[in-house]
Amino acid sequence: MAFKRISSLLLLLVLLGGCDTGPTADAIRAEQNQAEQALTEHRFRDARSKLIEIQDTAGPSAATTKGRARVALELGDGYAAEYQLNEWRSFSGETSEWIAMRAQSMILQGATRSAHSLIKQYNGTRPPPDRHAWLLVWAAMEEGKAEKAAEIADAALVLYPRSADLHARAGRLLALQGNWEAADAHVAAALQADPHNYEALLLQGESRIAKSDLAGALEPYQIAARTYPDFAVPFANAAGLLLDLGRLDEAQKALKIALAKHPKFPLLRFSAARLDAMRGRWAEARTSLQAMPMDFKRDFTAALLLEAEAETRLGNHAIARVLYERLVNKPGMREQVARLLAELPSVR
Repeated sequence: MAFKRISSLLLLLVLLGGCDTGPTADAIRAEQNQAEQALTEHRFRDARSKLIEIQDTAGPSAATTKGRARVALELGDGYAAEYQLNEWRSFSGETSEWIAMRAQSMILQGATRSAHSLIKQYNGTRPPPDRHAWLLVWAAMEEGKAEKAAEIADAALVLYPRSADLHARAGRLLALQGNWEAADAHVAAALQADPHNYEALLLQGESRIAKSDLAGALEPYQIAARTYPDFAVPFANAAGLLLDLGRLDEAQKALKIALAKHPKFPLLRFSAARLDAMRGRWAEARTSLQAMPMDFKRDFTAALLLEAEAETRLGNHAIARVLYERLVNKPGMREQVARLLAELPSVR
């Protein structure tokens, strides 16, 4: 009788869900597919959340650790990527893909020489795969060796003429020299191979700005913002261009969307302050500018200039004078600051 009572109780617990058997393999696979879909759509934060959820439920695996390493690299966090890469190596060993991701994590951490050595050691006398070649170009650029970077890029493009990343990086090197015509050719090749290549889209926008085609520069930035919602730069660039073009209503809508995604990004907050200033809301502009990091304002002179102008408009001339004086020794600012200081009423 006692055995029958226990058996009945166990059956009842199962029927009521009292025995938690954990997620099924199909359920885990479905969640992994969701994470992969988020990665494919460049929704990196969504992918990270889903991968963490899978790991919490089913434990680490080759797929989840590799996925989290990819996310960290895309978001520019070399240290987090390194931790996940060490986990992934325990499952899959040091594959060519692992080497490339490990080298990228090193570059993000500033260890460019170590990244270069790792790739060279792995490739030996063989030509590097296109991803490895792209990383060698990047490492050389980080080391300030532009000529070497260009040589590597040119040689790699002979082997991989349809590599979007290599074309985009070659275009970047030419843009740094001011050779926009040659850079545009590489941008066109990159976007033909991959219409959503991030660096090529940004470079196309910069090229059009260099040619004073502000309206034309909007398109690549808006494409980049839609394609890479976790990256703040294209949102900020598009919003800034809308302000430059005087399309204030559009800028306001764009900033509302962008700041909801990236509320702390300084360039977006600066654009919001610009919008307030352009609409005569100087107190609101000053509040936004005062809340911005001082390191950013110190390096981004336009922010300090706007803050000083806001103080001037609000009658706070002594504060404006202090802000302008911080800019006197900035390259190319001395004459402009002297003129602005001369326009201020003298403080008694």
